[in-house]
Amino acid sequence: MNHTMSDGIGISIFLNALAEIARGASKPTILPVWCREILCTKDPPKITRVHNEYKQLEPDNKSIFEPYHRSFFFGPSEISAIRALLPQHQAQNSTSFEVLTAFIWRCRTKALQWENQDQEVRLLCIVNARFRRCTFNPPLPKGYYGNAFVFPAAVTTVGKLCNEPIEYALELREKSKGPCFTTLGSFMISDLSKAALKDVDFGWGKALFAGVAKLVLIIFLV
Repeated sequence: MNHTMSDGIGISIFLNALAEIARGASKPTILPVWCREILCTKDPPKITRVHNEYKQLEPDNKSIFEPYHRSFFFGPSEISAIRALLPQHQAQNSTSFEVLTAFIWRCRTKALQWENQDQEVRLLCIVNARFRRCTFNPPLPKGYYGNAFVFPAAVTTVGKLCNEPIEYALELREKSKGPCFTTLGSFMISDLSKAALKDVDFGWGKALFAGVAKLVLIIFLV
């Protein structure tokens, strides 16, 4: 399946339905639903906020680099160590995904060694619209397997992100909660840990691993 048809959650819904039928079920537990018309834009379209994720930037010497594909494992002890760097209210009220996202964004920006400290950088986090309150009226059907996500952008400069403590990056991430998008200066993270892809079973057992097939401009937390 192509991403133009489904997002991570949608693919999981569709594959799990196929897997249940392959194992002999008369119908899947969650029936996949098309219903793409629910997400049609207003006529005429109306822009209600600034979309920094689409803002174009001027390229510089750090715009093109050779990426490497590596997997890093963060368990409870590693997450706790990062939380220890935060003020108490953030350490207690932030999710593991938010804490890890802020940490990775800051580390990646430092590693790129941008010469221009005023260079604008952005963090794009995938937000699943299925689980947001008061998003759609009527709400999306439980079996909707199309794309239902947005990626709000947190914006700052290289100098501020690298020189301020980690709680600064986390605060920007929290404030951003409120496509063809620009990739220059942007860092995207997607959380697939709740996509249930590991539960897909066509009859010969569950998956041992699920990850990206090739290098892309996004970090997946699985």
